[in-house]
Amino acid sequence: QDLGQDQLVIAPDYPGLGQSDRPERALDIADHADIMAEVLIAAGWGPEGRGPVDVCGYHTGAFISTELALRHPALVRKLVLIGIPFYEGAERVERHEKLGKVRPLPNLFAALEQDWTFAVAKRAKGVALERGFENFIESAAAWQNRSRIYGAVFQYPAEQRAPLLMHPTLVLNPHGNLQEPTQAFAS
Repeated sequence: QDLGQDQLVIAPDYPGLGQSDRPERALDIADHADIMAEVLIAAGWGPEGRGPVDVCGYHTGAFISTELALRHPALVRKLVLIGIPFYEGAERVERHEKLGKVRPLPNLFAALEQDWTFAVAKRAKGVALERGFENFIESAAAWQNRSRIYGAVFQYPAEQRAPLLMHPTLVLNPHGNLQEPTQAFAS
C-alpha cells in the first residue's frame, strides 16, 4: 500500500497462483518471465510505451525478475531482488525433490498443518492474524500449483544466468532462512 503513494505498482499473480487460471503445462522461469513481459507490455510499459519499469522480486520473483531483465532488457530499468532461493548441487536437487514435485490433494488437515503453522501460528512479527489467515488460504488453494512453481525455481540455472545481468541491481538480504542463499547469489 505505501509503495503505491508516489508510483504505480503492478503485482500480477503467477499463472495458477492467486486468482489466476492454472496453465495447461508446467512453466519454467523463462516462461514466467515472458508472461510477466506480456502483462507489462499489455499495460503500456516498455520501449514502445511508457518506458522501462523497476522490477522487485522476492523468492521465486527474484529469479523471474532476473530472467525478465535478461530476456527483455529494454523493458527493465532496475532490479530489487529479495530473499533469493539460490541453492546449488545436491542441496538444489534435494529442495526440488522435497518442494518441486506435485503432490496429491490432501484429504486430512494434517497435510496442511505445516502451512498453517508457517502462515498463521508462527507468522512473522508484524503480520496481522487476518493477513496470516489470508496467506494460509492462498497457500491451500495453490496446493498443486505451488509445487510447479517451486519445481521451476529449483531447476533454474541461476549460477549461469545471474552473472549475465547488466541492469543496476539491489539485493536485499532480510532475516530468515534465505540469508545464506541470498548472500551466495550476490557474491
